[in-house]
Amino acid sequence: MFERVSTLSCCPDFNPDLWDDRFFIWENKNVVVERVHTFFYLPMNLNRVLKRIHTLLERNHIKSPDNLYLREYISFWRMNIYVSVDNYVPCMENRSMHGRFYGKVFRGDIQHRVKWLEYFRNRLKEEGYISKRLYRWYPKCTKCIRKGEINYVVYLAQVLPADMYRSMRS
Repeated sequence: MFERVSTLSCCPDFNPDLWDDRFFIWENKNVVVERVHTFFYLPMNLNRVLKRIHTLLERNHIKSPDNLYLREYISFWRMNIYVSVDNYVPCMENRSMHGRFYGKVFRGDIQHRVKWLEYFRNRLKEEGYISKRLYRWYPKCTKCIRKGEINYVVYLAQVLPADMYRSMRS
């Protein structure tokens, strides 16, 4: 009679406690990078890019161990997608991510993203950090959210201590 929402999901289960208000140190985290065209930050060819990524990963028997698909908005016109992988992927741009990262999980309607970003940046300042690079991660796809899954958005930033940042700028 009572069905768990996650049984409806095509996306893996997401545990927000693992990402919320936490720091991570990544050394040589393997990722592949793809570019997405945007129009005032609205992705224009996202589905085609994601299909291409999935096809290449499946063809090469490569997995995304933590199902991490980070979005980095470069400008009004471009966004990068970083997908964590467990191995080198031919025909794609392979990189490794290093550094200290801070994550904060938000839940609810995406229309609150501006408030969430402001809160996230203030939280970093409280902790004494400056964001070097900012990423967004949507652990659940649109189909799963429509079926009743909770809409989580994870803000993830590569961080530098604020005093180190000031000394670098001087």
